[in-house]
Amino acid sequence: MKEWFVVQTQVNSEQIAAEDIKQKGFEVYYPNFLKTISHARKTKKVIKPLFPRYVFVSFNKKKDNWTKINYLRGVSSLVMLNQYLTSLPNFFVDNLKKYELENGTISFHKYITSKKKDHNFKFLLSKQRFINGFYSGIEKTNQVKLLINLFGRELYCWVSKNRIETV
Repeated sequence: MKEWFVVQTQVNSEQIAAEDIKQKGFEVYYPNFLKTISHARKTKKVIKPLFPRYVFVSFNKKKDNWTKINYLRGVSSLVMLNQYLTSLPNFFVDNLKKYELENGTISFHKYITSKKKDHNFKFLLSKQRFINGFYSGIEKTNQVKLLINLFGRELYCWVSKNRIETV
């Protein structure tokens, strides 16, 4: 029976390792996401690994010659626990694949945003000063996570529920 295992790669070598592992006949999965990078007033989106330095490989540890994975280009080693090869639960990779978009990247954004009609809020920063924010849909005890624009930068911050007013 095939199971999913974790391979640690060398720094920034996830794609090289995945290609070499695929060439040896193994199924490989390494999830990516779109990251927005801002530099010198310019923003661009780049694809980054969701788990830097790790890829997932599927094989049957009793039938397949998996030891050769450790010697491939870009690979540091298979992740082991006390010198024993340990697998991931099958649902782990299957659930990650559910969040993939058409372009192969993962986006959790549509799953964590609120279903409420009002996403825009303002909250009390000081005694008389209000700041507008956007509700991210993430809550914990007596706090919500808001996206705010402060001095031209977008920041996430936790705000007490009693300081928020609907715009």
